[in-house]
Amino acid sequence: MSDDSGQFGDSVYESGDPDEPTDGELSAFYQTLLAALKDPVFRTGTWELCDCTGWPGNDTTANLVAWSWDGDSRWLVVVNLGDADASGHVRAPWSDLRGGTFTLTDPTTNTVFERSGDDLANGLYVLLAPWSWHLLRVETT
Repeated sequence: MSDDSGQFGDSVYESGDPDEPTDGELSAFYQTLLAALKDPVFRTGTWELCDCTGWPGNDTTANLVAWSWDGDSRWLVVVNLGDADASGHVRAPWSDLRGGTFTLTDPTTNTVFERSGDDLANGLYVLLAPWSWHLLRVETT
């Protein structure tokens, strides 16, 4: 609260930062995320929004958003913005993947998938829990 001069009283910061324990799991997540984001493709590559489609009776696809980065490496990012599970098909914009086999690696969750290039080009099936994501590096197998 301010006094008559318009000045506020003691700041909560004047006594220094409170001792807070470090959240080791959160710290490790951000270290992993930042290491992945050092890939130059995120600064110099081509960004593109990806199509997310569903099927009759599946309105959860509306909660999915996906985009890709293309350059010296390729990344596919899919996020569920909803408070319930969401599923759909995410179409990567890379038609040159057809006929190949690819490893999709999410460094933030240590998840690895093997998928065909046809699946990526035609629509990769995705099922994500609420508020979750995939940050997938796409590499030739």
